[in-house]
Amino acid sequence: MLETILGGVGAAALAVGLVLAARALMFMNSGEKTVAEVISCTKSQKGWYAPKVRYTASGKEVEAVSAVEFANEIKPGEQRLIIYNKKQPESFRFADSFRTNLVGYGLLALIGALFVARFWIF
Repeated sequence: MLETILGGVGAAALAVGLVLAARALMFMNSGEKTVAEVISCTKSQKGWYAPKVRYTASGKEVEAVSAVEFANEIKPGEQRLIIYNKKQPESFRFADSFRTNLVGYGLLALIGALFVARFWIF
């Protein structure tokens, strides 16, 4: 019974990791890279920081707040590489944290696959 449950947990982790990785890769492949300047960084009630950046997308200047909050403040004036959605230019991700997340999603899928192999197959 325990092996069935652990295999199910592995299958769920595998599925979630693959879905998140696929979504991230689709965003990265359909997005456009550019350099953005951080213009401010506000602290939320939870203690996390949401940077507001300015960049040029398809010839237009865009100011947008990150949908992802960070534990550390990003200083105003700092230049960061971002990937933005061509259809919705105000939707962007920081390229460096994007790669880190993609590695995490891949590891989640790998661990899930190992659980499935160990508890359902072998």
